[in-house]
Amino acid sequence: MAPPGVYIASLASDTMSPPKESKKSGSDDKASTTAATTELLSFSTDGDIILLVGPSPTCKLKVAASTLCAASPVFRAMLTGHFAEGQVSRTSEEPQEIRLPDDDERAVIDMLGLIHHQVLDFDGKACSGHRWFRLVCVTDKYICTDMLRLQHEALLAKCTSPTLGRS
Repeated sequence: MAPPGVYIASLASDTMSPPKESKKSGSDDKASTTAATTELLSFSTDGDIILLVGPSPTCKLKVAASTLCAASPVFRAMLTGHFAEGQVSRTSEEPQEIRLPDDDERAVIDMLGLIHHQVLDFDGKACSGHRWFRLVCVTDKYICTDMLRLQHEALLAKCTSPTLGRS
C-alpha cells in the first residue's frame, strides 16, 4: 500500500491512459513543452527528480535520485558525475526535470515499479511477451538487470504459466 499522497501508476495495461487535464500556459515555454505531461506518478515521497520519458511523455515520474543511483550505475554516473544532470541543485520541493526521449515510457514505469518494490500486474491481458521484453531492454540499458534478476524471472514465469500467481 502506498503512503498517503503518493500516486502510483496503474500497471495493469500496456498503454498509458491519456492525460486528465492540461497544464499548458500560453506564455510559459517550460509549460508548453510539457503540456501533454499532466499526470504525476510519484514513486518516492522525497523525490527530487522528475523523469519525462519517451518522445511525447504522457506523465511525469517523480523519483529520488538516491534510489536511482543505488539501482543503476548509469543513473549514478549521470546524477553524481560530471554530466549536466549531476551539476544541478535539486530538492523534493524543486525537483530537477530529466528527459529520456529515447526510452519506452511503459517499460520505464515498470522498471521504476520494480526498483521501488511494487508488485507489477502482469496477469491476463497485461501479461505480454512484448511488454516483458521492453522491460528487459530498459533494465539492460540502465544496467540494473542483475539487481532485478529475480523479479524478471518471476514475471517471465507468470507470463508463461497460465495458472502461476492466480488464486
